[in-house]
Amino acid sequence: MGEETSRKNYNKLISIVISGITNDNKILLIKRVTPPYVGFWSMPGGKIEFGEHPEQTALREIKEETDLDCEFEGFRGIASEIIHNKDDKVAHLMIYVCKLKPLHTNIQATKEGELQWFDINELKNTKIIPSDLSMIKEFLLKDSKVDLHKIKMTEEEGEYRLEEFGK
Repeated sequence: MGEETSRKNYNKLISIVISGITNDNKILLIKRVTPPYVGFWSMPGGKIEFGEHPEQTALREIKEETDLDCEFEGFRGIASEIIHNKDDKVAHLMIYVCKLKPLHTNIQATKEGELQWFDINELKNTKIIPSDLSMIKEFLLKDSKVDLHKIKMTEEEGEYRLEEFGK
């Protein structure tokens, strides 16, 4: 998200998925190169595209940002984050936090930023986004679980039919 793009994200709700990718008590973080939070470490993730279920977003964004193939383990939390800046501009993020299991652990920097494995219990001395640290503690370390159901409806001539309802 470049500077021009980031301005477009003010004063509207953006839905994103971030992923806790863990292996042997370590968590994979990415050093952000785009606003907001440039220079901070964060859980990788990105925007939910129109018509995309958050589980699909998680796997797509992780592949794009880390080049890792992962197994989806589930949703761990949902958070609403509002960011105010000095110009009184507001960014509002609806964040779906999930847990992924990497199918391999070899990493290298991508155009999205530097990648690094961190000990999950020693993050307090890391330049990490404060809200990410709180979500790691609350959602990942406590192994919380959140059910997110997929719902598919069809409409034809004013009639509505439930096509899908499930996890």
